[in-house]
Amino acid sequence: MTDSRRVELGRAQIPYRRKLDYLVDGGCKGIFPLSIAEDEHGFCGTYRTDGYRRLSQLEQVPAAEVLILLEKTLDAIEACRQYLIFPEEYQISTQTAYVNSRFSEVRFAYLPAQEEAALAVKLAAFIAELGQITTENGRLYLHMAGELISTEELSRKKIKALLLRLREEIKLCDII
Repeated sequence: MTDSRRVELGRAQIPYRRKLDYLVDGGCKGIFPLSIAEDEHGFCGTYRTDGYRRLSQLEQVPAAEVLILLEKTLDAIEACRQYLIFPEEYQISTQTAYVNSRFSEVRFAYLPAQEEAALAVKLAAFIAELGQITTENGRLYLHMAGELISTEELSRKKIKALLLRLREEIKLCDII
């Protein structure tokens, strides 16, 4: 599915030129590259999401696959962080996250955050939004994963191991 969107970026929302370069050149695999034009008010960007589908458009995603979406979202956030695009600066939601057809990669459309919030707060809200596109069992497993992520200071490696363990349980028990 193709989605072309336009985003207004004020000068204060792109604090330094290098970040703008990262958003444009496509080197960061966690965010779609922007085509940017500059005017007297700031920057205006458009991005294309060919081959990806917005998460909010998905329905009845099975439990194991919704955990894959969560894991791939965490990977995208980490990829952005490596390019100094921190999660507090952009919106993390099912409206701004896209997945490819094989569920192997999640990317974000860069939309500046309305107000800064900690990653833990954004992840809790994101997990709640994922609950709207999955099955009842998917919501149960998302809730479990969300509780563990929010109550303990886990490394990214441990979170991935936890999600893998939950997916294995789903597969062994033949849960949808």
